[in-house]
Amino acid sequence: MLNTILDSFANDLCRSLLSPRVLDQGYQSGVFISAEDNAALQMPFLDALAGKLGKAGAQMVRVRADELCGDDVLETVAAAAHAQTKGDQREQRTAHLKDLVRQITHGGTPFVMLIENIDAWVNSADGQRMLCALKAARDATNLPPSHSGKLLVVGIGTSPQMIALTQDQSQTFYGAVDLKLPEQTR
Repeated sequence: MLNTILDSFANDLCRSLLSPRVLDQGYQSGVFISAEDNAALQMPFLDALAGKLGKAGAQMVRVRADELCGDDVLETVAAAAHAQTKGDQREQRTAHLKDLVRQITHGGTPFVMLIENIDAWVNSADGQRMLCALKAARDATNLPPSHSGKLLVVGIGTSPQMIALTQDQSQTFYGAVDLKLPEQTR
């Protein structure tokens, strides 16, 4: 069972993503959560966050970066997104993540990519390609003023390199929000 601190953290993150206040606008760039000291809490936290996002009307895809590596990472993630959003029932099935995201968010629906173990993508060329593709899809969705839906990226990992995702100028999501998963209390 999730403790009240983690539940509150999930509530606050859900609000910051879906109903951002002025100071929450950075959450639209991406949110990367370090669970370095709390690896066992990654999955329960993401389960709670997914439940809250779903209740708030967001469409979600949840993937594990460490299971999606290799030359075909872009295609594999796009296929997972299709499967989890019932993309095969859409009028025009697309193999490109950016196009799928635009289809989902067209009516104003927020689309959240929940990525477990995202740190697996930090130091690999294929992982970097995937991060670049996510940022391109995010920008294509979030930047046009006429498009009301948003792509929101939430990644969580346990590596000390998590901080590099947001603070290393050479990383795709440089400047995005980095958070630390709160410690569990007893």
